Order: sequence, then structure tokens, then C-alpha cells
Amino acid sequence: MKELDDIINEQVLLLKWNGYTEKQLNNEEAEGSYKEHLKLAVQDILQADNVLLDNEVFQLHLFGYFNEKQDKVLFTFSYEYDAFLSQISLKEVQATLNDIPISIAIEKGSDLWSSQEMYKRVRQLSFTVNNALNEERNDLIKSIILKELRSLHENSYLNPLIENRLNDVVRKIECNKTDQPRNFTISGKYSRTAEAQTMVYRLHYRYDPVSLHLQLKSVYGRVGNTKRVFIATNNMQIPSADRMFTFLKNENKSQKARTIANHAIPSARLRKRLK
Repeated sequence: MKELDDIINEQVLLLKWNGYTEKQLNNEEAEGSYKEHLKLAVQDILQADNVLLDNEVFQLHLFGYFNEKQDKVLFTFSYEYDAFLSQISLKEVQATLNDIPISIAIEKGSDLWSSQEMYKRVRQLSFTVNNALNEERNDLIKSIILKELRSLHENSYLNPLIENRLNDVVRKIECNKTDQPRNFTISGKYSRTAEAQTMVYRLHYRYDPVSLHLQLKSVYGRVGNTKRVFIATNNMQIPSADRMFTFLKNENKSQKARTIANHAIPSARLRKRLK
């Protein structure tokens, strides 16, 4: 029966020949630390049950840094310990990069790919998968923005700068790779043909990059000195620009009328006293 140290050394040498040492993987771990972890894992199995009848399966991990440390790969080694034969067999190696895994089954030592080959293959797979996911996400974001633009157009918010502004802000939030929702505003003007007055408005948005949810939270409008903020709720949507303009224009007229009336009343009283 082989001694435990001989069993461990065989597996460590197999990994070393294929580029899986702390130094070769550039992971800044102490040389030989993986060997100690492997030995402890087997000792734990032996101490857990002195009469092992079944083969025991366990895993160990190593990190590897590639491409000038820009790519961090997690290597997972799956072992099987045969108590009857007193030997360890490497059964599978998995490499994971950017949450994308690739694995190979090991029947004999020559089946093991080198660490560089594993990295090369998982990097290519990660690139392919993430490109597909990014395209899918970009298509979804486009549809979200188009849906919102259609809603704005239906409600008379037709400022030509809105489309560019909405695209730019959402894309910048996406580029920042944040998980936190962001608030932003888009400004515009609304007027009717043959009317001198213009409404200035600001659309207040909230965008959640995790749920990909774009929500118009409120709109601020101003006509003359009259201004209001309309908040969207589950029961009430933001009013159209035309309705808001009508409301603010009428309110503005009412305010002017009240101002004139308030100035006229004292003058009328004064004339009455002078009679």
C-alpha cells in the first residue's frame, strides 16, 4: 500500500507537468500550498470513517491569472479517493472565467489539458457566450427605449432631442456597470401652432440596470409663472403635453386675473371713499 505522501506527490506532479502550480498560475499563493490542501482533504476523509467501503469524491480549487492578470480563472479539480486501493484519481477539471465554465473528464493523466490550453478554451467560450448575451441585452434595451419613445410621441412630447438624450443616458448607465438604479431628467418645450405661449417641461426618469426597467416617475411643466409637478402612480399616468399645456395656460390666465383683481379692488374702495 502506498504511503499518503506518495499518493499526494503523484497528483501534484501531474498538475505541475501541466502548468498547475502556484507560480505557473501567477496567483501569489505560497508554493506547495495546493499540495497541503490536497493532503488535508484526504486526511479528513480518512478521519471521518476508518472503514471506508465506497469511493469518496471531493473537490479542490486553484485560481490562475492570465493576460497580464486581466483574466482570473477558477480551476476546480474533482478527485476520487479509493480506500481499498489507497489511491487518488483526478476525474474532472473545470475552468471558469466570467461565470462561464468549461470542463473535461479525466480517464488517464494524458487527458488533462494544460492550464494554458484550458484558459485558451474557456476564454474563447466566455467571449462567445458573453457577446451573445450582450447582443441580447442590447436588443432588449433598444426595445425598452423604443417603447418609451412611442409612449412619449403618443403624448405629444415630440422634442427631437429626446430620443438622443434618452439613448445616451441609458447607455452611459449601462457602461458604468452599476447595479444601482439611476435617476435622470430630460428637458423639452411644447407649443401649439399660432399660439405665442410655450410650455417648458422636464421628464423625470428612473432606470434600473438590473431589472432593465425604465420608468417615467414625474413631469414638471411651466407656462409663464405657473408651474406644476405631476407624479405618476399606479392609478394615474403622466398627462399628455397637450393636456398639461392647456391646464397650465388656463392656470396662468387665472393667476393673472386674480393679480389684476387684487390690485383693482383697493383702487375701487379708494374711489368710493373720495366721493
